[in-house]
Amino acid sequence: MVRRLYIDDIDNKIIKILLNNSRISNTKIARLLNISETSVRKRIKKIIKIGIIKKFTVELNYNLLGYKRVFIGLNIDKDKIFNILEKISKNKNIINIYLT
Repeated sequence: MVRRLYIDDIDNKIIKILLNNSRISNTKIARLLNISETSVRKRIKKIIKIGIIKKFTVELNYNLLGYKRVFIGLNIDKDKIFNILEKISKNKNIINIYLT
């Protein structure tokens, strides 16, 4: 049995607001959408429960932390890719790894 997800226009507006600022209060969202804070809280809880929102996170400004972002291209034999990626990913300064 496939569970059907029901998201309405208000849920979509809440999602857009949270995408812009995940720290915004439920009260402020309620004021912006002219609905009750209780409704906002229940809707966010539902959106999380059905898996649309997986987590709330922060986006860091790495330049202000003293880091510079660099992109490095590597040519790696196919049979060695995962071994090398495992070693590289253990470095705490590695933020993202992309395979192309």
